[in-house]
Amino acid sequence: MATSDIEMSDINVETRNGDQLHGSEHSPELWNIFRKDRLPEESKWCVGFTDSFFRGFKFLFYFFLFLVLIGGVIASRGGLQILASLLGDQERRFPNRTVTQDFISYLFFFIIAVPDFFKFIQSVAQFVFGKRESPKCARFLMVLLREAFHLFGLGCLLFKVMPYLDPLQTCLVTLSIPVLPSIINLVSYCHRKACERPKGIKKIANLVGCIFLIATFGILIFSIISEKKDWTMEKEHKNVELLAWVATSVILLSTRWIETYSFVCRKFIEYKKDRRISDKGYVTSHMCSSFLRIILLIVLFPTLYCPEIRGINETYNAFISTSSTTASGLLSLNCINISKLISNDTHINVSSTDLQNITVLCKDEGISYRLVINAYVVHIIAAFLTTHFGVLACRLRMQVVGFALPLTLASPLYLVLLIMFDEIEVDFARNLLNLNAENKWKLVFGFMIGWVGQIWVCRHAWFKNRQDRLEFVQK
Repeated sequence: MATSDIEMSDINVETRNGDQLHGSEHSPELWNIFRKDRLPEESKWCVGFTDSFFRGFKFLFYFFLFLVLIGGVIASRGGLQILASLLGDQERRFPNRTVTQDFISYLFFFIIAVPDFFKFIQSVAQFVFGKRESPKCARFLMVLLREAFHLFGLGCLLFKVMPYLDPLQTCLVTLSIPVLPSIINLVSYCHRKACERPKGIKKIANLVGCIFLIATFGILIFSIISEKKDWTMEKEHKNVELLAWVATSVILLSTRWIETYSFVCRKFIEYKKDRRISDKGYVTSHMCSSFLRIILLIVLFPTLYCPEIRGINETYNAFISTSSTTASGLLSLNCINISKLISNDTHINVSSTDLQNITVLCKDEGISYRLVINAYVVHIIAAFLTTHFGVLACRLRMQVVGFALPLTLASPLYLVLLIMFDEIEVDFARNLLNLNAENKWKLVFGFMIGWVGQIWVCRHAWFKNRQDRLEFVQK
């Protein structure tokens, strides 16, 4: 009969150093029977295969992230630039607003509004299910002002700047956005490291990066002023207005960057002991700021950005009917020739009203429905994939190859594609991505120095020692 008593000779007692105190080597250790080193050894072939498999999978995932990020950035920028070029081309060709202008303007509206809407819904859900902490008053006001300024700057960029610039000038605008943050970074760094002489090289690098970005912005301004096409008082007034919109968009879009470099702003969200980010009440701040952005966009869209715009239902129906006429081949011909051809041909029974409608459509439009929708869909899909996998790469601590490197290489690759399309005179790119022939190489030079300056200013994206970058606020 089995007994519950355990003799000490049946127990193999070990010390902390692994020396046996009692029992024999063959006695079972009752409290260590589930230790991993007590289990049967796995085959070396299995261990080697598993290790090689995961190494290969990691390499493939790195490659996948790299391709998705670099392709997504180029496709997203290209699709957005096509829509902006179409919008500007319509305004230059016709004195009054066209259906195509209104349709593209509504697409830009949804590009801004949809992310804010989903952010608002997500914040409301988090608030309802328990995350109801109240932020500090100063932090709350800072978030509201930052998001309001950013929305106004983004609207200026899409509606008032990009349609009137060529793709190279638009690239310089995006490179000039860190100008103000680079200045703040330089002042903040010198303030915090004033007594550390070994940091002199980094101070010089900060200064050079700031100068490069300012030079890029100066080259952009010079390229806008030096345009000599149809130089009149009206043209000069429009150039001054365009310069004002460019400066406004560059300054206001940089408000989200300033928090990264300003030690004053980061005091609201940092612990004093370990300097980790703890944005208390972030759900409430995001919920209110997203709602504020949506309200501001609804107010500014028909008043400032797109005055005299048609209703959304009227715009959609008119654009669809116009596009169907374009598909039939009528709008590819001259409007006057179409009218004469139809009116002189006795075999075609067309009333005067229908003939007038065809003439109006011809004067008003000439844009394919598929071209506009395809550019919009490409931009949306590419932007979503870039954002999703970029955040995933940073949370997995794979941001060097999966985030920073593709974002850094995407801009010059996009520039190379623009120049290549322009030099070989591709019809698609020639009509939609025209480059300024007078200042093309000056703009390329400005792009290169701005790219170098932005790499240095955004160098924090390359390092893994920042624990707060895109991680979950609460785990």
